[in-house]
Amino acid sequence: MRLRAAVLLCAAASLLPACRRDAAPAARCEHPLVVATYNIRFDNPEDGVHRWSNREAVVGELARALDADLIGMQEVLPHQLDALDRMLAGYRREGEARDGPRQGEASPLFYRAERFERLEGGTFWLSPTPERARRADEQKPWGTWLNRIASWAFLRDRRAGGRRLLVVNTHFDHASETARQNSAAQLVDFVARHPADTVVVMGDLNARPGSEPHRRLAAALRDAAGAPEVVLGPTRTTVTRWTELGPPEHHIDHVFSRGARALRYEVIDRRADYQGAARYPSDHLPVRARLCLD
Repeated sequence: MRLRAAVLLCAAASLLPACRRDAAPAARCEHPLVVATYNIRFDNPEDGVHRWSNREAVVGELARALDADLIGMQEVLPHQLDALDRMLAGYRREGEARDGPRQGEASPLFYRAERFERLEGGTFWLSPTPERARRADEQKPWGTWLNRIASWAFLRDRRAGGRRLLVVNTHFDHASETARQNSAAQLVDFVARHPADTVVVMGDLNARPGSEPHRRLAAALRDAAGAPEVVLGPTRTTVTRWTELGPPEHHIDHVFSRGARALRYEVIDRRADYQGAARYPSDHLPVRARLCLD
């Protein structure tokens, strides 16, 4: 089955994987907001058949089929960002690369141009020097060896009576627990210093539910996984090994919010046909949340 048909079918069929929690239908929502986070995997020449040139089209197709108002992505190199800008017509973007202009990976935030008016935005670094990237020869903070960033935007929602949204997309360090905990604390502080009607924080946290970084965010915001309708997939993971799901219970991609009610939370477990086989378009699965702004 082609990717577009598969994704649309799964939405129509309400995604019926092995692990699911449903509740009674939620109350009517006049102003829904669909949010998605997706680590698309950087273009690594060592990925062979899975390198970007072979899966670019299906990543773009899946991103469009998510039909999200806000999409946060991670591990996006400059040429991948150029491709996404072309494929995601109707969206505008916030965020720059972590090592400087068009240098290294970005964690871009895409938002629907017809729905949102940008008031402010930018990128800050997850470090004691949030205003700048650290040079290649400069020591990185908190036990990391890579610059880590968060992209953010202040948006006015034209559909919801001018409600102001603060949206943050991020990618925490994969190696240092100290860095993940400090990054979570930095995000909580950033949100506290930028009052908004609604806050959305999302991304690849490299941290499972119940971990200290997750707890720090959940103490200030609501995890959308607490929605009345949840679809987690058969092994409750958000990572893949390209042709199969990754380690069980490895749920490291998340959506948090404040000033919004979570209606549905789902991990999109769908493959696509490329290079002669059914494969996952990335080593992560997209995570999508339907929120209500009423």
